[in-house]
Amino acid sequence: ILMVLGAGRGPLVNASLRAARQADRKITVYAIEKNLNAVVT
Repeated sequence: ILMVLGAGRGPLVNASLRAARQADRKITVYAIEKNLNAVVT
């Protein structure tokens, strides 16, 4: 389980998903962002 608080536009989430894929591991990601303007559109 990975929890990212203040995820912003998601570079840490993307890097974590890429690392999990390379390590052949399944992860559950919870990304929390309070700033609506940080959501990728």
